[in-house]
Amino acid sequence: MYVLSINVPSIYKLDFEPPGANRAGGAGPGRGATPAVIAQGAQIYGQLCQSCHGANLAGVGNYPSLVNVTTRLSEEELRLIVTNGRQAMPPHAMPKAEMDALLAYLANPAAGDAAGRAGGRGRGAGPAANVPPGPVVERGGPPGEGVPGRFGGSGMMGPAYPADVEAPKVRYYTDYGMQSIIVQPPYSTLTAYDLNTGTIKWQVPGGGDEPRAIAGGASNTGFPLARTGIIVTASGLLFEAGADRKVRAYDAATGRVLWMGDMPAGSVGVPAMYEAKGKQYFLASATQGGGRGAGADAGPTRAYVAFALK
Repeated sequence: MYVLSINVPSIYKLDFEPPGANRAGGAGPGRGATPAVIAQGAQIYGQLCQSCHGANLAGVGNYPSLVNVTTRLSEEELRLIVTNGRQAMPPHAMPKAEMDALLAYLANPAAGDAAGRAGGRGRGAGPAANVPPGPVVERGGPPGEGVPGRFGGSGMMGPAYPADVEAPKVRYYTDYGMQSIIVQPPYSTLTAYDLNTGTIKWQVPGGGDEPRAIAGGASNTGFPLARTGIIVTASGLLFEAGADRKVRAYDAATGRVLWMGDMPAGSVGVPAMYEAKGKQYFLASATQGGGRGAGADAGPTRAYVAFALK
């Protein structure tokens, strides 16, 4: 049995206020930012954040609102959350200039939208994707959205007590408190368990490599908070689409990497494998991080990538 796991410590702190509630002490990032910087931040928001937090920052489903987030959280808190990830949000390491632009936009969303309209490019605009036409199968949010207790509350906040319940007068809250890179790597591991003997057959770093740790001289780091998936084949190959823009084929018997391919962005979710016209294909999403900062030919920031097996 093959298991991809995350090795992340959590630091919990009980508080009277729900996670994300208004808090004093926001540092007000983005002061003095130029319209061009704020517009750049709007583009980054569109690429990385909009699908979960909405075009108007109001939140989508169980993802929290980012309206006035710079008055609720300090600049340092925001930088840590974006860089390390939080709850269902994956980590997004980026150059300081891009982080500054993103925070400037979050502090001044109206200015970012105005700059986008003036330039003819709205929030999230980017290279036009060459997507073939196809039928729209479904629209709208997830089933049960808006049902009390189903999607109510963000993170570990949970829904409110029912009105007819004699509830405690004092309620404590805590966030997930996940601190992804305060320990030594590997931050995630791919493990093969021998269920006949109850032992670990082999274990290697999983999810890809963390770019900042690699730049600092580390190796085989695994990826913090990796939300990737694996596929094991009958031919003895194990495939994983990593969060570091790499696809790896492992020897399922030893864990040795036999092949590695490139993707335009990191992967999130479980890949698929299928057969068409006698050929076998491996399909993975490339949706995490995108091609920002990787040059003009970095490719699309949202894509599915298929590899054909010889």
